[in-house]
Amino acid sequence: MSNAKVRKFAFFSLLVLFCFPSYSLGGNDKSIVIIISMDGVRHDAVNNMGLPGFERLRKEGTYARALLPVFPSSTFPNHVSLATGTFADRHGIVGNKFYDRIQGKFSYENDAFWIQAEPLWAACERQSVPSATFFWVGSEGNWRGYRPTFRRSPFSSKVGEKEKVSQILSWLDRDPEERPRLIMSWWHGNDRAGHHSGPESKESFDALAEQDRHLLQLLEGIDVRNLWSKLTLFIVSDHGMTLSNVTIDPLKILKKQSLKVKVSYGSSVAHAFVEDLMIRDKIVTLWNSLPHVTAYDKKDLPVHLRFRHPDRVGDVIALVEPPARFAPRKVVERGLATLGSLVGRMGGAHGYDPHKFPEMHGIWYAKGRGISPGQVVPPARVVDVAPSAARLLDILPPRHSEGRRIAAFSGEADARIQDREE
Repeated sequence: MSNAKVRKFAFFSLLVLFCFPSYSLGGNDKSIVIIISMDGVRHDAVNNMGLPGFERLRKEGTYARALLPVFPSSTFPNHVSLATGTFADRHGIVGNKFYDRIQGKFSYENDAFWIQAEPLWAACERQSVPSATFFWVGSEGNWRGYRPTFRRSPFSSKVGEKEKVSQILSWLDRDPEERPRLIMSWWHGNDRAGHHSGPESKESFDALAEQDRHLLQLLEGIDVRNLWSKLTLFIVSDHGMTLSNVTIDPLKILKKQSLKVKVSYGSSVAHAFVEDLMIRDKIVTLWNSLPHVTAYDKKDLPVHLRFRHPDRVGDVIALVEPPARFAPRKVVERGLATLGSLVGRMGGAHGYDPHKFPEMHGIWYAKGRGISPGQVVPPARVVDVAPSAARLLDILPPRHSEGRRIAAFSGEADARIQDREE
């Protein structure tokens, strides 16, 4: 090549680098996935409600008719399933609170120590993909040596979504070679309002409208940064909500029979830890005598629940169905719940079997790279979110994942996935 041609080639190369910087560095075209979880948003809560953020997602992205949580349909088990792609019997977070026969009491813990399956951020870091978390269950400690490159901790419910949006956009503003390619963040959703006044109340809608305003800010922030060609946004929820106005005390009937056994329970599931087979059978009978309650010996627990964890599930398990829930342990909360039941106050509850109660189903919306706009896809599962995100990141899914890709990818993305699998 002549010197003149070399100079001409160099000139045009510099021109391309200057005018089209997004093509100048190999790191600039690397995919990014953001997963936002809005706590307690039921699958039908955002339909035809004048929410401009969600309306934009429906027009420019795609969504599933519902997102099926794992059992129990509660916050901690499902946030861990969203991250691991597997069920409570495998990842071990069987409730917001539970008892472990070896390690003792778990109560809203955020340390990854308790999680027994690989989370998505650990899978990313293991495969040299930087990740970031802003309040996600189990992200505040190292998981078997891996931790998010960036994370906000410790958890505080007082931190609002405005600050989260600002931090997410700040992460996106980092140099392309340094910024996280996976970002996961928990948002308040309308869970608290749903518990207080029911899922279809004005209070619940107002809370969701506030979340939508912050969603719109996030969408507009991504617009300004011109990142949609390389970025995919998932908006999900961990569970839905249903009306509840009946409280049942699972301890009272055992105390009447002078049965002193270890009992652990939340709003929808009660566990009795007892080795004596005769006492175990007696507890099954007693709990089955309660209204709205079905009790099982652990070995008889329905397989579809995926709930037979060896150390963290009781020898007897009682499930309650709506409109009932198990009464709180704390005296003040128990009194308020009892008073609410007496006056017929309809609050909200969740945690029930999602296969039996569609009100437990959440949301899945997506927009951006690899997503075909304008689709409404069949119901997806919480365990499908992590492997779907992993495929968009061009990495292997978490090691214990059992989910499958949600059917909303564009043809181009499908071809890329197929090439990689072959």
